[in-house]
Amino acid sequence: MASDGGVFAFNAPFLGSTGNDVLTRPWWELQATRNGRGYRFVASDGGVFDFGASFYGSTGGDRLVKPVVG
Repeated sequence: MASDGGVFAFNAPFLGSTGNDVLTRPWWELQATRNGRGYRFVASDGGVFDFGASFYGSTGGDRLVKPVVG
C-alpha cells in the first residue's frame, strides 16, 4: 500500500483503493478480511474504507480526542 492509499495487488485480486481520493487524514492500518475476499483500511481520523468487505460504520466524520493508532 502506498502512503496515498493506493493499493498494489501481487498474487491477489485488486478490489479498489483510495489512491485517487483526497483523504482528510492518512491511512493507518490495512487488514484482510477473515475469508480472504476483501480488505479494509483505517485512517488516523477513524475513517474506514472497505473493499470487498462489509461496512459497519466509521468515526471519520467525528471529532476524536486522539488519532487512531492501531
